[in-house]
Amino acid sequence: MLVHDDKYSKAMSELLSDAQDVSMAVAFWGAGSETIFKNYKGKPPRIICNLALGGTNPKAIRELKKKWKGAEIRQLDNLHAKLVLTGSGMIVGSANISSNGLGLEDGETAGFRELGIVSKDAKQLEAAHTWFAKLWKASDEIEESHLIDAQRAWEERRSARPWKTRSRSLLDMPSSEFQQREIYFVIYRNLLSKSAENRLEEEKSKLANISHPQYGNTLDAYEGWRHDELPKDPDAVIIPIHWIADDKVKIFPVQHPCKGLGDGPRSPDEGDRVDFVTNEQGPGALRLPFSFPNNGKRWKMEILSWLKFLKKRARNSKEAPKFCIPVHEFLEWREKQPG
Repeated sequence: MLVHDDKYSKAMSELLSDAQDVSMAVAFWGAGSETIFKNYKGKPPRIICNLALGGTNPKAIRELKKKWKGAEIRQLDNLHAKLVLTGSGMIVGSANISSNGLGLEDGETAGFRELGIVSKDAKQLEAAHTWFAKLWKASDEIEESHLIDAQRAWEERRSARPWKTRSRSLLDMPSSEFQQREIYFVIYRNLLSKSAENRLEEEKSKLANISHPQYGNTLDAYEGWRHDELPKDPDAVIIPIHWIADDKVKIFPVQHPCKGLGDGPRSPDEGDRVDFVTNEQGPGALRLPFSFPNNGKRWKMEILSWLKFLKKRARNSKEAPKFCIPVHEFLEWREKQPG
């Protein structure tokens, strides 16, 4: 029987609710995957997943192990299959479990077109069990080192996942689109000191002399930041905000960190640490599905209100204010505002 879209998940739920045992070779698992077993009353499942390609959220595997104390969960680097197999039936199709190989999971996969085949044919089931048994022998037991490596791979895939929403303005984007993405507002109050300006010009001249096409005259800099405050990934996106006064801001075009450029601690007579960025439109900028009017009235009002909120929160909590902030935190704050 052919199943698709919402019938796919319904067929899987029905198959599991009637099963006494289940073997699953499903490549990618996302957060919330354990809910698929809510109506399953059989033996602890046997599962083979793929941790190597970054499509599986290791949190999901930890949750499955927690829910099913006797569950046998293994991993195989080149697995891409999607098979759910019980003693009485199976589903073979396109769907992963609350995730996909693109780094999307949970509700982010809603609306995806899935297609599968449900079979209870005895010969097909026998062949599927034989195939799964061979795959099980070829797979590896999951160790903590696998999950640590999987976390890194997941975060990389997650930050580069496709955009579901496309808009002319960042202000019209949902905060969920920016979760786990390397996109930041960088807020600064003071302009560069003379010593930092000199360092910037020196670096520009140095790069020009070696014909460095990546940076050249597009180079810019931030001064006095700790080494861990600004993003280091050259694909990270920085949206600079100059907070000139309590009621005045200026927002600049996108920047990117410069790989391999940046001073360490400097002596007092040399001035503060200098971190370099480029105004050039790099790989990160090309992925952005939105734009923003750098100094539009709506932007200024929204940003100023948010900055005042951050200032008040820092004062009340007596914590040092942060000035490099993921964009999703700003959008989450906006979504909580009345009206």
